[in-house]
Amino acid sequence: MGLQSLRRIGKIGMAAFGLIAAATLGIGSTSAEAAESCQWGTCGPHAGAVVKCNAVGNTNPANTMSVQAPDISAVPVYRPGYAGGPTNVQWVAYRATLLRYDGISFVKTAYPEQPWVSFSVSDSAGFIGYDIPYWELHQNQWTRSTTGGRTFFTNLPAGAYQVSIEYYWFADPEDGLRDGYDVLPSQSNDYPTVTSPYGEARPGYCAYSTDPGNATWTFGG
Repeated sequence: MGLQSLRRIGKIGMAAFGLIAAATLGIGSTSAEAAESCQWGTCGPHAGAVVKCNAVGNTNPANTMSVQAPDISAVPVYRPGYAGGPTNVQWVAYRATLLRYDGISFVKTAYPEQPWVSFSVSDSAGFIGYDIPYWELHQNQWTRSTTGGRTFFTNLPAGAYQVSIEYYWFADPEDGLRDGYDVLPSQSNDYPTVTSPYGEARPGYCAYSTDPGNATWTFGG
């Protein structure tokens, strides 16, 4: 599901959430937003994701990478009459793509395309004060995520891997915000690898010396 399809389909229609957001923020006239730089459009602050190389649960297949939903914040918006500074709630999305080291650089693999994952965030590191579920885009339909917003790459052949992450901010016409898009370098992510029951390493990528079917340390999600 490409970016153009995502832009065409739009965000999840959640009227109840819209009412909550309006009541919480006192939506009315707004002033210019304090946007973050990105590839195009209007973007909020964002950071790399945590990509766990082998700590994704005690029943996971070997050679599995787990990508947690990255920290994405709404575009801060200044609201006249509100003395607390910029504030906003906005729908965002991310998509993870698997890269493999080819001896020269990390390049895109033939691993099946993963869905866009969408969720609602505030302008404070994705936190809006109550639980909002994650949604995945499959066949032009938004469906509830069953993985807590995580993306998995399983049963990977031996090799070294990183993950490229795309970020998207849905347009918010009421606040005068157009949509926005960015991609951070794959090395911006954190790649923790459990090396024993007592420690872990962060080599900057996930590496598997053998093909799937061999035991790996697996603790937590």
